[in-house]
Amino acid sequence: MQGDLLLVFFLACTGIGGLLSLLGFRTKRVQPWIATCVLASLGLIIAILGQLAWAFITDNFSLAYVAGHSSADLPQPYKLSALWSAKPGTLLLWLFFLGIVTGYGELRLFPGLGWCGDVARGIMLAQMGFFGLILRWITPLFARLDPVPTVGPGLSQPLQSPFNFLHPPTLYLSYACLALVFALTLGHWLTTSRGSANAAFAISVLLRNWLLVAWLGLSTSILLGAVWAYREFAGVYWRWDPLENIALSLWLLTGIAVHSLIQSAERGSLSRGCAIALCLPQLFTFFASYLARSGWLVTGEGKIRDPAAGCFLLLTLIGAAVVILALMKGQLRPNLVNRFAPSQALLPTAILLMGCTFVLLLAGTVLYPLASGLGRFVLIPPAAVFRLALTPLGAGCVVTLVSALLSRKLSGVGRIHLSALLLLTGWGTSLVSVPAMVPGTDSALPGKAIAPSVVLMALGAVLLIASLVGRILTKKPSEVRDSQ
Repeated sequence: MQGDLLLVFFLACTGIGGLLSLLGFRTKRVQPWIATCVLASLGLIIAILGQLAWAFITDNFSLAYVAGHSSADLPQPYKLSALWSAKPGTLLLWLFFLGIVTGYGELRLFPGLGWCGDVARGIMLAQMGFFGLILRWITPLFARLDPVPTVGPGLSQPLQSPFNFLHPPTLYLSYACLALVFALTLGHWLTTSRGSANAAFAISVLLRNWLLVAWLGLSTSILLGAVWAYREFAGVYWRWDPLENIALSLWLLTGIAVHSLIQSAERGSLSRGCAIALCLPQLFTFFASYLARSGWLVTGEGKIRDPAAGCFLLLTLIGAAVVILALMKGQLRPNLVNRFAPSQALLPTAILLMGCTFVLLLAGTVLYPLASGLGRFVLIPPAAVFRLALTPLGAGCVVTLVSALLSRKLSGVGRIHLSALLLLTGWGTSLVSVPAMVPGTDSALPGKAIAPSVVLMALGAVLLIASLVGRILTKKPSEVRDSQ
């Protein structure tokens, strides 16, 4: 009951704060109230997460969610990971990171961005309120059992892994960063005529930094998931599972956004195509959540059906409508984006290749269940189809990244390209080494065979972290403006 009451208060705070923000109340009397609503919503979601986590730690089986996913003999660390082992818990984790990013934005970003900050804050609070509605009335977390069971089924053995413990937080932190990129892009898009040149330049720097954080998080989550799968599934860490393909599709889409932003920076303006590319990853997270929860995809866990699936489809359509409205009404002022990188003619090629890879991977993942249901095109296993179609495109991406790296100095974006090259090469090497997951075949692989792939991906991840930290800490917006 306390958790449900906290969710109601949370919805009230996000609703009031989001409404005042989107309506553009910038008076000195109203702004403190908006900030109070944002920080109060963050405090409430921390309290909700803490209450549920304590219920797992203390084996409070009176809550149906705890009784269905934990047990008294489960080790303490995995009692905490059991919190996000099911769909309602992942929603709460996603909401928690949205609150963290929004709270950080309220303390450090939104007040200094003018009208754009107001719109971005309102969009972030609207997303948080949407998740709160789902957790309160569609997939309730605090439903109680009577009588109270004495034991629970516990967490399945494959999920009792440190890699699986870290994978969901890393993934949903990346989702929250993409949500902020989405909000800032729409805010800049819709309020360019009302903002200053300095504010617009600051937003371009923020878009770059947060997009790179999201891309790094997605890369790390894929690597953690791959290592977890290798340890739990007989040496196979990429099975072309639909959820794996969806994660890779989002990684590609975020990479397209990164390169589109770099290309627009070279031209000295934030084009509409770049703005759309920056919004698409967030819309895809909603659509991917719909696919994962609707039962359309057949994963290693079978068909998963969640009552919240329709809500994510609705959220996808609402977000697409907002982007279309911004496309019709918004105007982007040129010459406001920093020239982060030297001119690079290979960027359009990289964007095109990554886009084709994304389309083929997503189409194969989504349409294969339909073809199987109709009794067509089922003679070739999905893994073989993906290998045949994506190997040339993956090789083209590698060649393009190598050419882009050799044509510029190894600093800044060059290091990011090198890290992406290492990650992509390691992933491609693993696909060539690991046999397809076809029924009746031996898919085990000795550790020595995948060692080069793991080393390449680890080096890429370390270099990407170093590059990202270096760009954020050594190049402040004020210093960049002075150097222009």
